[in-house]
Amino acid sequence: MGNFISGKELLTHLDILPFELLQMVKEGLQPYNKFGEPIISPDITRKKTELDNLKNQSVVLKKMADRWRAIAPVVTRIDEEEIELMSAKNKLERTTQDIKVLENDLAQIENIYSWANYELPEDEKSKEWVLNLLLNAYYKKDNTEQNEEKSVVLDRSINENHVLNAANYLKRTGNFWTIRFNGKEFGPIKHVDGLLYIAYLLERPGTSISCKNLHQSVSGITPGGIMDKSMAIEAGMNMGSSRQAVNDGKAKHDYFKKYRELQNSLELAESDLEKNEIEKEMADLLGAINAKTFTKDDKKAQANLKKRMETAYKVLNTTGMKEISEYLRGNIKPNDAYDLRYTGEIAWEIIIN
Repeated sequence: MGNFISGKELLTHLDILPFELLQMVKEGLQPYNKFGEPIISPDITRKKTELDNLKNQSVVLKKMADRWRAIAPVVTRIDEEEIELMSAKNKLERTTQDIKVLENDLAQIENIYSWANYELPEDEKSKEWVLNLLLNAYYKKDNTEQNEEKSVVLDRSINENHVLNAANYLKRTGNFWTIRFNGKEFGPIKHVDGLLYIAYLLERPGTSISCKNLHQSVSGITPGGIMDKSMAIEAGMNMGSSRQAVNDGKAKHDYFKKYRELQNSLELAESDLEKNEIEKEMADLLGAINAKTFTKDDKKAQANLKKRMETAYKVLNTTGMKEISEYLRGNIKPNDAYDLRYTGEIAWEIIIN
């Protein structure tokens, strides 16, 4: 394992955008070129290049000025070459002054490799060039890990501040919950599993989620914790439908293959009409994928979740939150497809530490 990671890999690893990488560089993450040399910001690079050019130009001007001083006493006729030699002295003076200004500017920079004061140029082409420079650069892994920790802490702080300013939220800290409803805060109350299921549903208003999928998502049985709709379909689970997956293995494979093809086509659709037609075909296909009966697991999952959520409602009732309990009970509803869905109009913020 090497000690460096590329900018493109870093974007994927941290799930950030190019301009966020630039911000990390401005905050101290040093980019390196393929030779392991620190990359200097474009504005400082421009000054250094300009300084080098002026110094090279001054060498030529000095030779021209010295030549003029040597031949001036004997010149009897002035042509273009002599005029150029004569003007070299004045040009040399201006160039020398410009060199001093640039050297002074660069001397004022505490760290020549720092990007802290760099700002993107105005034109799009130059912006693109700078971001590509950083994407193709390399970064020390130990430095990127430090920046990742800062990013995680900052994101958590921003998220918590946003939640704490919300009118309605559920916040879990360790083994306790704090709840705000219509601007009034309650708790803390001790954790019960039903609150996790409630929080999961509140975070996805209007979405029908099968009880089996909900249980697996919250309990962490499924890798990554959460299934999306396509994953649930491939697992043979119900998501907002009144039927179960077909049993014919080949037919199921063909249906899944066609459904994935439609998903890809939907992403490439160029008009709303085309999208609507694809979405209708996908909806029809879901009807074909699902069968007409449910397994005992579906019924068992719904009964289990309802029992745990009922325990949570009772805890809310006995801790001075009867109004919250009644609201949640009235707006989290099951259906005949063994789904649960939050149907309320109140928006909730959820944070779990």
